[in-house]
Formats: sequence, C-alpha cells, structure tokens
Amino acid sequence: HLKNPCNGISGGAACLKRNNNTQVLLGRESKLQLTDGRLHFNFTGGEPCRNGRNYSLDIILMCSYESVPEPLSVIPYSADQCGYFMFWTTNLACAPLPDRVKTNECAVKDESGYTFNLLPLSHLRYHVADRNGSHFFVTACKPVHYGHMTMCPPGSSVCFVNNTETDYRKRYHDYGQTDPNPTIENGKLVMNMVSSEGTCQNAKIIFECDQTAEEEAPEYVAKEGCVHLFEWRTPLACKEKKFCAVVDPSSGILFNMSSLAGKSYIVKEGDKSYEFG
Repeated sequence: HLKNPCNGISGGAACLKRNNNTQVLLGRESKLQLTDGRLHFNFTGGEPCRNGRNYSLDIILMCSYESVPEPLSVIPYSADQCGYFMFWTTNLACAPLPDRVKTNECAVKDESGYTFNLLPLSHLRYHVADRNGSHFFVTACKPVHYGHMTMCPPGSSVCFVNNTETDYRKRYHDYGQTDPNPTIENGKLVMNMVSSEGTCQNAKIIFECDQTAEEEAPEYVAKEGCVHLFEWRTPLACKEKKFCAVVDPSSGILFNMSSLAGKSYIVKEGDKSYEFG
C-alpha cells in the first residue's frame, strides 16, 4: 500500500497526481491476473468517477528478456476517463528461456570465415498469414513471447494459430522450436525448426540477402512434406552488408539506417566544416 494518503484517503494502492496538484485514488487493492495470456495487475476500489463507475488502474506486464528494467509507460488518456492503463516491460513476465537459447550467439561462419549474425532479429515478432485464414507468429533466435492472444507453447519460434478453433486454449501450436544458430545449406542461410508436438508440422526459414529490407516480415512459401517453408529478406543475410540498425525494445520497431552507411557527409557552419561517415 501507499505510504502517504491519496486525496486524504489512507491505505490506497494507486494514486493519480494531476498537474494541478489534485489527486485521485485509483485503487485500494491490486490483484495479479492472467486473462487470455495477458498478465496484469488490476487495481480496484478507486474513488467514485461517474455513471456509477469507480476509478481503476490496469498495469499490463509485457515480456522482455533484457536484464535492464524499462520505465513504465502510460497509455494516453483523456481528462474525463475513469479507467487508466500502463505497460510494464520486465523479464519477470517472460516464460523461462530454454537452455539452448539462453546465451546463444545466433551466428554461423561460412567457408571463408565470414560470420553471419542474426541476433538483432531476436527482438522482432511477426504475424505471417498462411493463405487459409489462419496465421503464424514467427521469430528468430529467441522464442515467441507469451502474452495476450499469443499463448504459444514454450520455446516455439514458429507458432501456428488456428483461427477456426473456438477454444483459445487449443488454438496455438508449436510448428518449430527455436533454432539457437543458423546453418548454411547450399549457400543459403537457414534455420531448421522441429515441432515439440511430434506431428508432421515442422518449419524452415530461408534468409535471403536484401540490402534494402528494413522491417520486412517473413513470407510463407509453402509446405513441403512435413516442413513449412518461410522466406525472410534481411541485410543480415548479406555477406558484404552495411547494416546499421537498432530495435526499440518497448515497441519492437526496427529503425534501419543502413542506407546512410558507407557514405561521407559534410556539414558547414560559418567558417567551419564537419565531415563524418
């Protein structure tokens, strides 16, 4: 509980302090809940709001395997609303990582000694249609994060979502456990992923070199035998790459500045000239 009273009320658990120095008690107690894969703290028992409602707060926990905690982010709200929401990104909201991918480099060397490193892709999760009305969640190097409406089996990097299944608990299937490192087959960078469910539903990702690709999602190609094939275009699959990018861990957005790399830039100010590249 809060150490200090909120709007004159003691024993509260969440307090909103507005810029005009007024306070609103959002909740007297909190409860950790798991709803359709969403892990969240629900604060209830807030002050009366309007139309018979009370103020409330939901803190939604988001998985990130990064060891450095991120600050809480507030979902934008209007001055007259009663329910408030926050995101809290933490590794405490993650399923345990399989041993094989706890410290994997997600890299491979070719015959010339050149190292291909796909680890920057580990922060990204993609929604890939299967052409039959269902879809996959696809990741590389690390498993799909368990979360709201993403209730994939542990360790899965290719998670099939059967949209025709009405029972959401039976909707998610492992079509490929995370491959800790890529391999090279016939000159192509690939990941082979075997399902833990023991069915004829495995996956293979073929990484294609594309210097212009930014946040390109993998594409579903076809099923050959027991293997679902995906193609993923990325500059990380290029031997002579100029890859310069960073991923925002809170949103998963990839900012790719590779097109700016390998060039010289001159900036002039007065009688001074600056060159960088």
